[in-house]
Amino acid sequence: MSKPTLQELFRGLKFHSDGSWSPRDAPAEETSPPLEEPSISDIPNGSLTSFHLFPQLAPEIRAKIWALLLPLPRILLVKPDIKTASIRKLNPWLSEPDHFQGEGGTYAASPISYGGSHPVLLSVCRESRGEALNHLTLKFKAFWNLKTDVLYVQANRFGEDNALKMLEDMRKQGLLDDFKKLAADWRITSAKGPDNIITSLRLLRNVSNLYFILRNSDYLADVLDPGVSWSLMEVNSPDQKEFPNEQAWCRLVHDLRDQLEGRVKRDCEDFPEEWKARKVAQPVIEVRVIKDRMLRPEPTTCEPLGMDFFG
Repeated sequence: MSKPTLQELFRGLKFHSDGSWSPRDAPAEETSPPLEEPSISDIPNGSLTSFHLFPQLAPEIRAKIWALLLPLPRILLVKPDIKTASIRKLNPWLSEPDHFQGEGGTYAASPISYGGSHPVLLSVCRESRGEALNHLTLKFKAFWNLKTDVLYVQANRFGEDNALKMLEDMRKQGLLDDFKKLAADWRITSAKGPDNIITSLRLLRNVSNLYFILRNSDYLADVLDPGVSWSLMEVNSPDQKEFPNEQAWCRLVHDLRDQLEGRVKRDCEDFPEEWKARKVAQPVIEVRVIKDRMLRPEPTTCEPLGMDFFG
């Protein structure tokens, strides 16, 4: 049997447009169309409702995603813990939470200031809780991010002395050693006694920021806004509703800040060694208002109508 010629071989082949070939008698292989890449339009409403591959991500990536759920910078109000105070037993009629218990008192963060619930990251799963506890610290019966959260001491009208005594008592007990940011109502600057807010600031060696809070209605009681935490806001912000006459209050802010900075400067000259012993040479002093603070429309019973002559 003779070998087929080259022409006969080519006649028995079928060439395809993609450059491939096959015998004429053999059926051509079916080629599947190229796979199309998924588009964002394939996702309903342009967003995912579930992501089942999260456990397969690298631990470092999961940790970064969990960290995005940490609370934004907050300002948390700390008050005497009346429920555990012995003074409550001696005076069962006492209901004023700002009443100073005396030295060695116990204190707690007001749930109203952090929305009545702890950070959600603590309750998702074991891994999220572990990541949350890498950033949050339990103090005053609340979880704090000590790098961003601000501890706030309230000084209501006629309560300036009590507020300063509370601050000093917490300092002497070492309860404020880990905090870098403190806040107090501006009325605390008028507290009378052997100590003052500048003395406390000098002795709180870790504090880098001190905020003085302006309040226009400190005779109104706070109201819980579930899930909403308080935060700081500048007085000249267009979102602030505390003071309608913005220019007058901005002038007060500048005067108050200049006065306090002058007092700090004089105290630095009088006690140079104590200021040198601080981890932060001279803290930043700023004046702010509180954002997202809800108040009752009517005054509390501890102060009758018509007493707002300081506002």
